[in-house]
Amino acid sequence: MTTSTPHFETLMGQLNKQVNYTCAFIHILDQEQAGLLKMGMSVLMQISKQKENGLRKMIYLDDQIQATAAAISGVEPSSEEREIIQLRDLYPFLQPHEVEELDTLRENLSSLRQEIDRKSYINHSFTEDILRYLGDAISLISDGVSCDPSYSNRGHLAKIDKAGPSLLSREV
Repeated sequence: MTTSTPHFETLMGQLNKQVNYTCAFIHILDQEQAGLLKMGMSVLMQISKQKENGLRKMIYLDDQIQATAAAISGVEPSSEEREIIQLRDLYPFLQPHEVEELDTLRENLSSLRQEIDRKSYINHSFTEDILRYLGDAISLISDGVSCDPSYSNRGHLAKIDKAGPSLLSREV
């Protein structure tokens, strides 16, 4: 029978939960990308709330993982800024079979987090391109109106004195 490091099962449970949260967040980013392509503002507003909730869950669980990692390594959490404990830092405190389990899960979680970074970058870039396009279109329209002598600075039809005595027929 192999011995188990205290708190190791708790850590593995937390990390598995974090993998699930991360996969769910990746799904949200996929939905966001689809919403961006369709320009569905109501969908994007809902997704924004889902992203916020997903991030809160992941941050909360990261804090729990840090507390468990501190318990495994014997590090006392300080009241000031805590030093972040990397999962690799726990290897010396674990049994060899636990190191293998943790390393596999750590690599999986790392690749999922890289996927989040990649998808977030794509969605952000797409959003920036859309905003730039809309800004250019608005600028083109507003500059076109302001250059037209028929319109004043306020966009109202200006008096046109060059056209002659009157543009309207005076027939009675």
